[in-house]
Amino acid sequence: MEKYNYTKDKICTAVLLLASNTGAIKERISNAFSIIYSLSEKDFDTDLKEDWNFIYGNIAKNFPLSQQSVTSDSIFSTIDKMDELTCKLIAERICILDYKLRLN
Repeated sequence: MEKYNYTKDKICTAVLLLASNTGAIKERISNAFSIIYSLSEKDFDTDLKEDWNFIYGNIAKNFPLSQQSVTSDSIFSTIDKMDELTCKLIAERICILDYKLRLN
């Protein structure tokens, strides 16, 4: 599973940001996602893709077409429009991904 070390590092950093930031859930999700948005489905094993697609699909659906156009402002703007429950579910999925990656 060494090929997933980059992914593990990114997800671990996202979890640390979720846990250590004292801001509201939307701010914490924005900070965490700014670390992992460059990941893609190919960075995850088959059994992890559903979790990743839930996270990315909920956040990135309103992004510019090009990932190069994604900025911290566009991430925050998208997440700011989300309801609290969706944000909590995204945070949970990020933590679940971290846990599953550590098992592999």
